[in-house]
Amino acid sequence: MKLWKKIVLSIIALIIAATAFVTVWQWENIKALYLFATNTDEQIEKMAEESHKTKEEVLSQYEGITVTDLTPEQENAIISGEMTVEEAVKEIDKSDTAVNESKPQKQETKPVDKKTEIVNKYLKQIYALKAEFLGKLANLKDEAQAEFYKFPLPERTKANKTAVMTDKLIDCYELENQCDIKIEALLKELKTELEKINADTAIVAEIRKAYKEEKSVKKAYYIKLASD
Repeated sequence: MKLWKKIVLSIIALIIAATAFVTVWQWENIKALYLFATNTDEQIEKMAEESHKTKEEVLSQYEGITVTDLTPEQENAIISGEMTVEEAVKEIDKSDTAVNESKPQKQETKPVDKKTEIVNKYLKQIYALKAEFLGKLANLKDEAQAEFYKFPLPERTKANKTAVMTDKLIDCYELENQCDIKIEALLKELKTELEKINADTAIVAEIRKAYKEEKSVKKAYYIKLASD
């Protein structure tokens, strides 16, 4: 087992030992850490791809949705510094244009209804928020590496690496909490706008469900990217 995975298992044990009452949110994070520590990189990548595909399939049931999320490859590029958050947001912004241009041209085209415009608008904001979170995660990765390599060579021990990584994982989960709050605020705004035009709001629950179901696997995937 890789040293990083052994360290993560140690962190799981520390979290459980130090917490008398483990909340649902903490169990979600422990699950993500466990997935990372007990699966190969290839298995984690496959799970992330499948969760991404499942989410896209759920949203594809709603006609007119053209905005697409970042691919696992693009997420990897943000973490590695090969793609900036700004570049990722541009990719999200133009995703619906690319989808529309790829469709066969018809003599008559159905105008996009107001509900679809609203949903696409908020999906862009949600996916952009995810890109921003990944950018901050990449910064945490860089900070962790910098802090560890500040230690003199004899002090670059497993214990010190565990301490640095534990601090950064706590920071990561705080960022996640902030992201969750912003996502929920966007979903409430989306529901309000749909209600104003008397449109069906079922898609709001679908987006929320897809987001939550994707989280554990994606967190394991993000940890993998940050540890590469």
